[in-house]
Amino acid sequence: MRRCWKPLLLLLLVLASVVLSTPTPSSPSLESASATSKASVSPEVDDSADADQSMDRILATLVQHAFGPQHEDHAELYYRTRFFTARLTARMQYIVAQQDSHDAAASPSSTVSATSAHGDDASLGLTQAEVDQLNSIRMDMWLASRKLYQSWGCLSYDLTLCNGESGKIGGTKPSKSERAAMTKWEKRLSTPFVVSKRLPRQEAEEIRNLTQDDNMMQVDDGIDEISPMTLGHYYQNLFPHALYYKWLNYNGKLATTEFTHREFSFTIKDGIYLRYQSFKDSEEFQRELSRLSPSKIDIGAIFTAPPKHAKSLQPGVFKPVSKELVFDIDMTDYDEIRTCCQGGDICAKCWRFMTVAMHVVDRALREDFGFTKIMWAYSGRRGVHCWVCDERARKLDDAGRKAVAGYLSLIRGGAEQGKKVNLTQRSAQHPHIVRSLEIVEEYFEDVLLVDQEILLTRDRWTKVLNALPDEELRKTMDAQWSKRPDRSSVDKWSELIDAVDKRAAKKGSKFGLNTFERDIMLQMTYPRLDENVTTHVNHLLKSPFCIHPKTGRVCTPIAADQFDSFDPFAVPTLAQLLREVNEAPSQSGSVAKSTSMAPYIGVFEDFVSTVLPTPVNSQPSLDF
Repeated sequence: MRRCWKPLLLLLLVLASVVLSTPTPSSPSLESASATSKASVSPEVDDSADADQSMDRILATLVQHAFGPQHEDHAELYYRTRFFTARLTARMQYIVAQQDSHDAAASPSSTVSATSAHGDDASLGLTQAEVDQLNSIRMDMWLASRKLYQSWGCLSYDLTLCNGESGKIGGTKPSKSERAAMTKWEKRLSTPFVVSKRLPRQEAEEIRNLTQDDNMMQVDDGIDEISPMTLGHYYQNLFPHALYYKWLNYNGKLATTEFTHREFSFTIKDGIYLRYQSFKDSEEFQRELSRLSPSKIDIGAIFTAPPKHAKSLQPGVFKPVSKELVFDIDMTDYDEIRTCCQGGDICAKCWRFMTVAMHVVDRALREDFGFTKIMWAYSGRRGVHCWVCDERARKLDDAGRKAVAGYLSLIRGGAEQGKKVNLTQRSAQHPHIVRSLEIVEEYFEDVLLVDQEILLTRDRWTKVLNALPDEELRKTMDAQWSKRPDRSSVDKWSELIDAVDKRAAKKGSKFGLNTFERDIMLQMTYPRLDENVTTHVNHLLKSPFCIHPKTGRVCTPIAADQFDSFDPFAVPTLAQLLREVNEAPSQSGSVAKSTSMAPYIGVFEDFVSTVLPTPVNSQPSLDF
C-alpha cells in the first residue's frame, strides 16, 4: 500500500461526519438522534454548510498533527496500521449508528419480540482488541487536539481563552463554527470505547472478518515500540491496579485521603507533562491510566485537598502534609569510580554497587530507625528507589527527612576532591559506620579490585593515591606501579596497604595513615544518595510498575532477601510481556500472573500485606 495522505484523510473525514452524528454510549440523552441528520451535527451554528466546512478543516488539521512527518522513521508501518484502524473505526461507527437509528424507529414491543426470538446469540459484543484499536486512534486524535489548541494560542486548552491574533488555521482565524466543531470533537474524544456495546451478530462478524482478513495488518505488529497502544495494553491487562490501590490507600477498599488527596503526574505522548492529577477511587485511576497510557508515572505527596483542585484554592491552603520517606540511588553518581560503564549504561559488574547500597541503607533503616514497611524498586534502567511506608516515616516534615538523609550520607566533596570520607575517632565507632564497614569489606575486593580494576592504569590509580594524606608516599607508589603497570589491582592494593602500614608505624596517627584503608573502602563503595529526593515532602518519584521509556523495562519491586540475586537484565520488557500475553492460552484470573511479571507481583503482594491495617477480631475470645 502506498504511503499517501488522501485515502487516510478521506476516511477520517467520513469518520468525522459519522462520529458527530453517532450517539455516545455513555450519553443516553443523545441516543435518539438520527445517524444521518446533518442538522444534528452542529445545532449551535446557524449555517450548516459552514459547519461542514469547519469540520473538514478541523479534521484536516488534526490529521496533520496526529499523523504528521514526525513519524517518518517508521512511516510505512505507522500509516498502514493507522489506515486499517481508521477503516475499522468508520465501519464500526456506521454499524452503531445504523443500529441505534433502527432501535429508535422500532416500537418497544417489536424490540422485545426480536430479543425474545433470537436470544443473546442475536448480538455480539466488541472484543478487547477491537476496543483497543478504537481507543488508540481516539488517543492520537486527542493529543492532536492539544497541539491544535496551542496553534490557536489557547490557554489551558480553553476555547474561550484563545489569542485570535496569533492563532490561525489555514490562514484564517478560528471561526465560531470551527470552535463549535472542536467542542463537539472534544466530547467524542473524551469518551473511551467500551466492550459492553453490543452489535447485531452479522455486523459484528463482518468487523471480525475485516480484522482477520485485511492484508494491511500482515506487517510487524509494532509491539517493540513503546506507544500509547502498547502502553494501553499493559495498563489494561498487566498493571496490578488492585494491589497498587491498596498500597497507596493504606486502608483496603474504602478510599481515604491517602489516595484521593495524593498527587500523581503523568508523562504522555510527545512529552506532555500532566501534574497535580488526583482520583476519587481505584476505578477512576484505572480508567485514566487506560485513557492516557502514560509513558511515565510519578508519585507525589498527599495534600490538604485533592491536587486536581489546586488552581482553584487560595494561596497557602493547598499544602503537602505527608508522603513516604523515599531514597533514590543512581548509577551515574558512581561514574568517577566505575570503569566498566558510564552515563546511562550499566552491566552486571557495576550493578553490584546497587547491591551494596541496598544492603547498607536497608539495614540502617530497620536497625537504627526501627522502620519495617520498606519496599525497594528497580528504576527500570540504572538505579534503585526505596519507599519507607511506616506511618512515622510518612509524617516526617522536611527537617526530619533532611536529618535522616544526613545520617545516611557519608561521602562529601566534588569530583576534584581526593579524600571524601572524614571520620573522627568517635564517629568511626558509631554502630552504623561499624556495620556499614562490615558490609563494604565483604564486597570491596570483588567489586572494586576484580570487577572494576581501580588500580589497573595510571589514570585509575591516581584517583586512589590522591586520597593518601602523605605526598611522599603517593609519589613512591606512583613510580613503583608505573614500572610494572600490568600487575593486577589486587596485587597493587596489597602493596599499597603494606606501604601505608609501615609508614603509619613510623609517623603514628599524625597524617591519618592508620585510617586510610577504612576511609578509602568506604569512599569507593558506600551508597551515594540523591539527598534532594529525600529531603522534600513534595518531591516526585517514579512509580513502581511503570515502563522506563529508554529501556522498555518494568520498574519492579526487589525483595529484601534478593538484593544479591536480583538481575536487572532479567526484568521483563513491555514487548516481552505483550508477546507472552499473546502467546499464552486464554484463562481466567490475573493475566499478569501467567507472564514473567508473576514473581515481581508476588514480591509486591507480600509488601502490600505489611502496610494494610491488621483486621481486628470482633468476636470475644474463648481462651481462659
